Parts: sequence; structure tokens; C-alpha cells
Amino acid sequence: MVEALERISRAAYRTSCASVIFENPDVLICSPKSEVVAQELSIAQWGPQETAAGAVPHPQPHGDGAFWFVLQRRLRHKPPLFRLADGR
Repeated sequence: MVEALERISRAAYRTSCASVIFENPDVLICSPKSEVVAQELSIAQWGPQETAAGAVPHPQPHGDGAFWFVLQRRLRHKPPLFRLADGR
């Protein structure tokens, strides 16, 4: 999530940062403070369903591949970042 804030001091913005990623006199980029909320995801659909060896699945503009997912229900909390784990 990218957020542009106007009319807020650097010191006030910094209070919303968990950690600073990059900073110079003109720019402050940070990871936002957020609460970790575990939620069970039920996937209804995903793709691509098939691909060939050596092929890039669902090519993106930068050249990497990607997968898409449709959840069976909306999430209770919308985190700025997802970490998927398979339970192993």
C-alpha cells in the first residue's frame, strides 16, 4: 500500500512507522505499524491452473510470473501485506 500524506510533519509521520526503509532530506519511506492478525483463508478459485515447464505463469510487465486468488469470503481485517503459509 502506498500512501501520500499532505500537511503532516515528518516527525508526526514517523510515529506511524514500525521501521524506516529509506530516508533522505526529501523522502521518508517506512513500514507501517500494524497488528498481526491471523485469519484462515478459503480459496474459491485460483489461476493459472496449468503451465508448461520453462513457461512463466501469468506473465507480469516486469517479466516475473504471478498467481491470482479469489477468496470464498471477505477478510475481517485488510492487512497491508499478506504472508501465506501452507501449514507445514
